[in-house]
Amino acid sequence: AGSVLSGVDLKRVSFSEAKAIWLLSDKFSLTPSEADGLTVIRALSLKRFLTDSRSEKKSSSSVAKKVALPQVFTQLIKPSNRDKLASRDGEGEDILSAVLCLDEIKSVVMAKSCSTPGMFTLLNNLVTSASSPDPKAKLARWEWEYQQGRDHEIYKIKLASAFDGFKFKKIVEVAYKNYDVVLIAVEHERGKDNTADGEIHVAPHNLTIETSRGAWAYVITEDKASANQLGTTESKAIVGPIVN
Repeated sequence: AGSVLSGVDLKRVSFSEAKAIWLLSDKFSLTPSEADGLTVIRALSLKRFLTDSRSEKKSSSSVAKKVALPQVFTQLIKPSNRDKLASRDGEGEDILSAVLCLDEIKSVVMAKSCSTPGMFTLLNNLVTSASSPDPKAKLARWEWEYQQGRDHEIYKIKLASAFDGFKFKKIVEVAYKNYDVVLIAVEHERGKDNTADGEIHVAPHNLTIETSRGAWAYVITEDKASANQLGTTESKAIVGPIVN
């Protein structure tokens, strides 16, 4: 056990070497403002420790170089508390800029559900797990169809090199027809100039996939075994003309 407010505990886990750090509020708290307040205190304290750690690294190094800090992802409950983490120094990188507010997400999903009925149910089933019903149970046809959809999850799979140069929509076709997998997004882990920062595209349609940049597929399917087939596909499995 340890505390993010303790410099000793943070050094014990090599916090300054982390790629990213997550701070979570207690979403079941009966006093959400207090829960957010504690998270804000932890976030600000962590920022101070990280900044001090970078200064120590710079002073101990004989070569002047930029010392990157890990990104801090903070989960709050109330959107009104987001401003408490806003940067006020007006300069330098803001490592506390990534803030996720639960109430805000709920409002957006509810609004989307009004314009697109069933949106909440779809998202809920994709991010939660549930036990399968008794196979002997007498369920109506719609209940079985609903259960079949509820068994699907989102997986991230690295695309096989056979897909290099193909349009996104062609890979969507191959994934669905050959493997019963629904491709919803793709990520290039490196930028076009081969930088470390890539990008994620949701249903980009005409995007050309470059597996040399590290292409990852986000898919919806029943199990990981089905999703893994996109990572082992050979050229001969991609049949039919390339859709332009």
